Amino acid sequence: MVDTDSLGAVTQLYAGTAPETASANGKHFIPWARDGLFREDANDPGPGKKLWDYVDEVTADV
Repeated sequence: MVDTDSLGAVTQLYAGTAPETASANGKHFIPWARDGLFREDANDPGPGKKLWDYVDEVTADV
């Protein structure tokens, strides 16, 4: 997605400051300042654990 620089943070600013989003706990906002849905596989903890374990392994000696 490519658009003007002026739209760069509009979704985050909307979600964090618009009065109508005060009760939007847990909602997912997508460009440009729209309520959206997570993909089904985003709720699968498997890939996150795999990444976490990998990072632990490669940074163990740091």
